[in-house]
Amino acid sequence: MSATLIYELSLLLIAQAVIFSVIFVLLYPKRQSVYFWSISNILLSGAIYFVASGRDSITLSTAAFSAAVGMVGAGFKPLAYAAGNPRKRLPRFTKISIVTTLVLALLIILFPATPYKLLMLIVSGTMMSLTSLQIILANRAWTGTTAKWINIVGLLLSVAGLNSRISSAYPFGTSTELMRNNSEQALNLIFLIFFSFILQMAFLALVADRVAREQIFADRRSARLKARTVTMAEEQQKLSALADERMSLLRMLTHEVRQPLNNAQAALQTVLLDLSGDARSPEALTDVAKRAQRTVGEVVLAISNSIVGASLVNSNRPAALQQTDMCTVARLAMLDTDPADLPRVVAHYHQDAIFAAVDPVLLRLAIRNLLENALKFSARDTKVAFDVDIDDDRMLATFCVRNIVIDPSLIIDDMFGFEKRGADSRYGGLGLGLYIVKRCADIHHGHIVHEMEDGNVIKFELAIPC
Repeated sequence: MSATLIYELSLLLIAQAVIFSVIFVLLYPKRQSVYFWSISNILLSGAIYFVASGRDSITLSTAAFSAAVGMVGAGFKPLAYAAGNPRKRLPRFTKISIVTTLVLALLIILFPATPYKLLMLIVSGTMMSLTSLQIILANRAWTGTTAKWINIVGLLLSVAGLNSRISSAYPFGTSTELMRNNSEQALNLIFLIFFSFILQMAFLALVADRVAREQIFADRRSARLKARTVTMAEEQQKLSALADERMSLLRMLTHEVRQPLNNAQAALQTVLLDLSGDARSPEALTDVAKRAQRTVGEVVLAISNSIVGASLVNSNRPAALQQTDMCTVARLAMLDTDPADLPRVVAHYHQDAIFAAVDPVLLRLAIRNLLENALKFSARDTKVAFDVDIDDDRMLATFCVRNIVIDPSLIIDDMFGFEKRGADSRYGGLGLGLYIVKRCADIHHGHIVHEMEDGNVIKFELAIPC
């Protein structure tokens, strides 16, 4: 074969290495492994070019230098495979192989006429290929990539190709050069072009696969971060809402308790004035005592609502369910009302006893709030109907309160919400009573509804499963 064909094959091999190096750098400019691989390509291409361009007139020293450059270039292949390893440490065999290659390259430069040149090239190339195999198997950066096995096959073929010449290399044989004649050199160049193309494509696929997997991991991390951000935002909103509720609760406690306490103080001052004056008749003293009793009842109700409301707002009050006669609870709730208003309540108990698993304290407070609400928002000369019965069809115990509303236009629909009032602000309070009734119904898996009857009669129905 002619020297021209060998030269053209050499240029083709060089062009292939340069083109792949440019592609690597353009596609993955931030990958350390790409730069090591590209440096290896450039050094190997330079070594081949020196030999191919001056093949007929090349000196022994130039040939030795080109061989040494090629050996150093091959030493960058393991570094390319090692780049990206999370452990950041090269195996001991890799360090030994790199040092051995550098020493052999130096010996070839220092002793260009040595007959062991071919053996030294084979040993260096074999150690670099085995080192690359060790690294690619140990580097967790390539774990799970399909192209990893293509590179392994290519490196194994490289080891087999290099060692096929070891039997003919000096001192086992008579060969001292890698290529002895034009035909052998051309065949070796064709093999190198094919093998280099496969290995270049395999490394490109390896890097591409790794980049794709890193993108998947990055997307997953981004999704987790986004999910955590959303969760933290939701938690922050919950904490903010809880803080607002607690602040509202504190404001509500201050408002609800202050006025009854002021009334109690005024009532006690009135009692003291009445007792110190001339009006000490039994009727006068009875009237003063009743007013004081009514004020104390308002204070007790306000404090009870505030304490229970605090636990309900924070949603941490456990329901103390126990088998209880709800008719007895209803009678106790009636007795909690102002004795002066008690005659206005017309109660009908359609059952002697109704037993169910309820929280008697919470139910008693809810019924009392319904009665107090009806007495408060109706004229003092009107009656309040209170019916306790069982709805057999729905298996519910019902507590119905009816009263004539002073002004139906003052009734609002959202009266059971937190800090909502059933009428306008002229009646005072922050609307905690009906909120407690609603929460009582929810805790017992029942319901509370209201409706207008006959134009100005409002009916509240608290239903509890029984």
